[in-house]
Amino acid sequence: MTEKWGKVMELVSEINKNNFEDFNDNIVYHYFRRFKKELPFSFERHLANMKKEKNTKFLKRSDVLMEIFSDFSLGTREDIVNYFLYKFHKCKASKKRILKLEEFLDNNRKDLFEK
Repeated sequence: MTEKWGKVMELVSEINKNNFEDFNDNIVYHYFRRFKKELPFSFERHLANMKKEKNTKFLKRSDVLMEIFSDFSLGTREDIVNYFLYKFHKCKASKKRILKLEEFLDNNRKDLFEK
């Protein structure tokens, strides 16, 4: 995944910090499942599988989500980002942080969404 996509996910994480009840790791995982049906229904099971596969005892949930996200096509990533923005506005997340994400997306549209 490119540095700019990493920045997008960093900005999304910043918005999520204060909206844990509306938009937590489990919600994000299950939204990702809509696009990657082979993932287990349980995020905990997926984490256990990843720990076993990587032969480690600890994985950051955010890193696992980032890995799933990085496997998506550009079109799917755009759909996911649009959905996140919709949900952020709906749950009244920080308008300042949302604007920062929207500006970054607009300023980097070509690099992010065009092949």
